[in-house]
Amino acid sequence: MFTDAFGIFQSGKATNIIGLMSDIGHWKDFNEFLGPDNVGVMKSPVVNEGTTPSLPFDGGIGYGVAKWTKDPALAADLVRSLTSTEALTAFYTNAGAVVSDTTVKAAEPAVTALVADLKTGKPALHVALSSKTIELMGRLSQQILDGSVTVDAALKQLGESDRS
Repeated sequence: MFTDAFGIFQSGKATNIIGLMSDIGHWKDFNEFLGPDNVGVMKSPVVNEGTTPSLPFDGGIGYGVAKWTKDPALAADLVRSLTSTEALTAFYTNAGAVVSDTTVKAAEPAVTALVADLKTGKPALHVALSSKTIELMGRLSQQILDGSVTVDAALKQLGESDRS
């Protein structure tokens, strides 16, 4: 998808695009040629009556301090500074990343809509599932395509893997 899909969208040959809530291919890029009032957010469609769509999200940038770090206090200070509201505001303003710090004030309608959904969002599957279950999902998706497993059987296996 990157970067061909964005080029097609920017050329006017597509009416919508799946963008990212990161610092690549997102609202800020699109605002430059469409204007902020013409960039929006499409909520997930409701498939089952009575359900409410939720925003799938993942963890974004992760920080950690290795045990062998010579100055762990200094490394921890760096992590704290990179995740401070000031730093995240700069990341949002300059790079366009949608940050999880809801005190960072967004002015763009698309970003405001995304941030409003953070509180009720759910982790994306690749974040919520174990690496064992994700690996199984990859294998089962191929088996579904080649007809060697049914969707129902795959879902049963995934459920069992997730519960274990």
